[in-house]
Amino acid sequence: MHTSGIQSIPTVSPPHHRAGRSRHPSRREPQKAGGGSERVRNAFLTQRLRPIAPVSVVRDDYSEGLNYITRENYDYLRASAERYAELLGKKLNHDSGASTGEGIANLYRTLDNLIGGDVNLNIEPDNERLVFVLWKNYSWGDYYFYWIPVKFVERLNPQLRRIAISFLHQLAKTNGLDTTNDSYDFEMMHEWYWERSADPAEEDCDELARLSFDYSEKGKVGRLMKRIETKNYYKRLAPALDSYVPQSAHERKLIALMRRGLTFIGKDKLGIMSYAYDPFRDEKREDDYDVQPNRMILLTYDVDSDFEEQTRSHICEELNNGYEVMAAATLILRPDGNERFAPDDYPTEFYKYLDELVYFLRTIQ
Repeated sequence: MHTSGIQSIPTVSPPHHRAGRSRHPSRREPQKAGGGSERVRNAFLTQRLRPIAPVSVVRDDYSEGLNYITRENYDYLRASAERYAELLGKKLNHDSGASTGEGIANLYRTLDNLIGGDVNLNIEPDNERLVFVLWKNYSWGDYYFYWIPVKFVERLNPQLRRIAISFLHQLAKTNGLDTTNDSYDFEMMHEWYWERSADPAEEDCDELARLSFDYSEKGKVGRLMKRIETKNYYKRLAPALDSYVPQSAHERKLIALMRRGLTFIGKDKLGIMSYAYDPFRDEKREDDYDVQPNRMILLTYDVDSDFEEQTRSHICEELNNGYEVMAAATLILRPDGNERFAPDDYPTEFYKYLDELVYFLRTIQ
């Protein structure tokens, strides 16, 4: 499949967009200090010290703070780990340590080794408790940005246009997809273009003003997005798709793609945004950007326009100084849990579908 255009953005470093990428590797792998002598004057400085487990970990989520290193939390984590080991048909051999903090740390390492494989393990706060969370990122697809261009609907005949708008409406509603009208990035770009259009030093003031207005709520892009957000002409899409008689090869392909897309529409579907998971939120630094998936997957107008290219460049700058929150399978372990970690394939299949849909829509707009 050819995936040029928004797949190839030179300002983006690919590791920021792939599942399984390491998070701030410099913090995980201590660097050797340079410039010092290999011989140490004081021998005691080379003595290996035993790590000290924390006595308390206090979060600011509550007005008076809450210490999570407690016996109750240790007991809850241990019972959860023992139950999950039982579900796996294994036995949890655990060293309780010399303190509650050491016990929790030992328990984490024991469970992590027991799970093994490519499944990750976190300890996270859950109200007043600590819980174990199993998680695994889904592999991202071919595109860096899954921006679904809707400009193509303007070229359709009235009947097919209503079917396409209904399809986009339902796809967006099920999967929690924003449009350019909802996007902070597009709002910011709209204001920036408007300010530039008033600058005498700019060469294309009229074009800047036109693009700024087009992407406003009163412009043609804003009005089309509003229509997609609010109009659902065919609540039962399958019969509408089956009854439509395509007039060209492009229409046949579009109908086939929308029919395949019904797999990702309906109240029984979780939707792609429900899979968003940030395993690093507790270690995020103040200067980090966590780019949420609703900025990477949304309905746009024309992905090849200068306006949208500039918007992607802005998001890329944040990605280069932070990380992307990705879709992941998760499982919270409980003492009474009965479920083994078994990721479904919804995000993987959704990305594959969008690979084909986005490519095709760009060819017919």
